[in-house]
Amino acid sequence: MKGVVLIIITYLIGSISNSYIIAKVYKMKDIRDYGSKNAGATNMIRVFGAKLGLITLFLDVSKGVLAVFLSRYFEVDFAQYIALLGVVLGHDFPFYLNFSAGKGVSTTIGGLLLIDYKFALAVMVSMFLIVLITKYVSLSSLLMFLAFFIYTWLKFKEINLAVLISFAVALIGILRHLKNITRLIKGEENKLYIFKKWGRVLRISVIGGGSFGSALAIHLAKSQEELSLYIRNKDSYNLIKETRMNKKYLKDVKIPENIVLINDIEEAVKDADIVVLAVPSQELRNVLKTIEKYIDEEKIFVNVSKGIEISTLNTMSEVFYDFNPKARFVSLSGPSHAEEVAVGIPTTIVSASRSVSDAELIQDIFSNDNLRVYVNDDLLGVELAGATKNIIALGSGICEGRGYGDNTKAALITRGIHEITKLGLALGAKASTFYGLAGIGDLVVTCTSRHSRNKTCGVYIGEGLSAEGAIDKVGMVVEGIKTTKSTYMLKEKYSVEMPIVDMMYKLLYENYPLDSVVAELMGRPLKHEMEKYEDR
Repeated sequence: MKGVVLIIITYLIGSISNSYIIAKVYKMKDIRDYGSKNAGATNMIRVFGAKLGLITLFLDVSKGVLAVFLSRYFEVDFAQYIALLGVVLGHDFPFYLNFSAGKGVSTTIGGLLLIDYKFALAVMVSMFLIVLITKYVSLSSLLMFLAFFIYTWLKFKEINLAVLISFAVALIGILRHLKNITRLIKGEENKLYIFKKWGRVLRISVIGGGSFGSALAIHLAKSQEELSLYIRNKDSYNLIKETRMNKKYLKDVKIPENIVLINDIEEAVKDADIVVLAVPSQELRNVLKTIEKYIDEEKIFVNVSKGIEISTLNTMSEVFYDFNPKARFVSLSGPSHAEEVAVGIPTTIVSASRSVSDAELIQDIFSNDNLRVYVNDDLLGVELAGATKNIIALGSGICEGRGYGDNTKAALITRGIHEITKLGLALGAKASTFYGLAGIGDLVVTCTSRHSRNKTCGVYIGEGLSAEGAIDKVGMVVEGIKTTKSTYMLKEKYSVEMPIVDMMYKLLYENYPLDSVVAELMGRPLKHEMEKYEDR
């Protein structure tokens, strides 16, 4: 009976979810909605930084210490082990959080400190070294659980309650790490990098003083304390530094004083925790070459340019990984004109990465009352959608410049997303991505908005200007022109039927008459509209 009472008391102690409480009190958020969705110290560090994470770690360890300490007042065999089992069960399966919270690592260590402090300290040192070397917290946790069971077995050298409990605690811990084990085997496990260290905050550097780079810097300035904006052109840098305005791209929008303006790209990147790449897609490789020595596994690089490299037919992430396959890359994409982001007009975009935890970290950093960020795990689909929609936007503008109506534009947008999706599926992307913000959302806004440089360029072409003349008149980078060429080459490589892309390529690169383009598109063999798409 005393054993039952002990396990109930320690369960209640363990069920005090420190990470859940701290996240609610300090951040007004449920930690289970972020990062790994785990209510534990490691996830707190990843999502909210080292300070709150280490406080959580200390309190979780303290739960284990308190539970095992109380066991001395219960005269039952193996009371310490019973108490440890109770507190771990409470931590992992609290009744008020639908019986799902943490994984019991810190709490187990706390209990071991009183059961055998020498063994516990040896385990803690070993875990620290494993994390230091591999940066895999899950690997160190799994080895801790195994070490606890082996230690207990060697200590008693017989099957008794203590050995059975140590086996149960180890088994629970391993089962709670099944997803981590799968990712470790596949080489996809998330590593732990602590950005928010004691005494300093996250350092973010935006590379590119164009419209979107400037807009994102202005947006981030509302919540970030250490923020810089790199401006390549010396004259532009001096003018913006003097006036605190980027009049060429964002008229009447002030550059906040807490944004440090920089004209040296190495200075901007070397000490940054997060580097936002806001440069033309065809120039990304050259920019990365200049900062190659700083492309490590601790920084997160956030790309916002949309295109497909002509020379390699690579997406922007593929270009990036050429420099360091293990580096961390996130793509931000979706319907988001710089002119609206800069002044706080409500906007929604997506954050995509090979690492969901990195995508979620960027989601948390960039989201505020005016910008809502969703996470998408289809990095390839997000990048293809963002790049190819510019081709359709050019076509939309050409239709407008030519004097065609809304019917034509609606047809172009609808059949355009159909073609884009087919290409994405051929390359291994998910169909659902193209019907989300990165796909149809970005396509609609780029094809219809007065802010769209691709659509505006198309209007000038439709009115009779050459592509070069239209680009000069726009006065900014028009990604769709070069993306038309790279996408045409890509669809040829994969034998994907894309009639709109075919005609846009002929129009822009083979001087094909616009009337002939329209005639060929409208005169194609008749067919059924719907095709079945399935995510791969």
